Amino acid sequence: MVYVPLNKGLIEITGGIQRPDQYEVTREKSLYDIIKLAGGYTKGALMTEPIKVIRYGDGTKEVIDVGNRPEDLKNFEIKTGDVYYVPQKLVEGTKFDYTIGDIHGDQLFLPAYDDQVYVIGGVAQPGPVNYAPSFTIRQYIASASGFTRMAKRKKVSIVDQQGNSQTVELGSMRKMNPGETIIVKERRMGVVEWSQFSMGLATFSLSILSAVFAFGR
Repeated sequence: MVYVPLNKGLIEITGGIQRPDQYEVTREKSLYDIIKLAGGYTKGALMTEPIKVIRYGDGTKEVIDVGNRPEDLKNFEIKTGDVYYVPQKLVEGTKFDYTIGDIHGDQLFLPAYDDQVYVIGGVAQPGPVNYAPSFTIRQYIASASGFTRMAKRKKVSIVDQQGNSQTVELGSMRKMNPGETIIVKERRMGVVEWSQFSMGLATFSLSILSAVFAFGR
C-alpha cells in the first residue's frame, strides 16, 4: 500500500522567473523564499516594477504590490492560494487585470485581457489586429493595410477599455495596451474630391445603362 498525502498549501508563481509553476509550501514563509524556490529571476524580469500578488479572500480579489528589494520580499508573508506575478520587460507599461480561474484547488493563472488592438476609421482594412508588445501606433496602422486617401495622418485618437480617449501624434512612442482602439480620423471631401466622385459615379451609371440597352436589343 502506497499512501500519497494531499498537497497542503499550494501557491503559484509566474512571469519573469526561472521555473514558473505551482509549488507546495512547506518551510517557505516569505515571498523571498518562493522566488528562491522558483530559481530566481530571469534576464527578462522587470526589476523596476513591483511584484503583483493576486490574493482571494472572503469572495473578493486583492492585488498587492510588493517591492523587489530583499527586505521587502522577506517581510511579505505568503498565503495559501496566492498567485505571484514577476513583471517582464517585454510587457513594460502594459496594463492587465490579473485574475485566476478558480480559488485554491485549481490554480489556473489567466492574465485577463483582450489580446487585440482595434484600428478603425481612415484605414484600408479597419478591424482587430493581434496585440504585439513591441508595436508602435504606425505599425498597428500598417497592419490594417495603411491609411486611406482621406485619412488625417498627423494625429490619432486612442480609446482605452474604460472608454477614456486621448489624442496623440502619429509618431508617438506611446505603447498600446490590449483591448485599446486606434481611431484614424478622416477629412471631409472638398469640392475637387466631390467633383471626381460625381464624375466617377456618372461614368459608372452610363456604363450600366449602356449594358442594359445592349442586352435589351
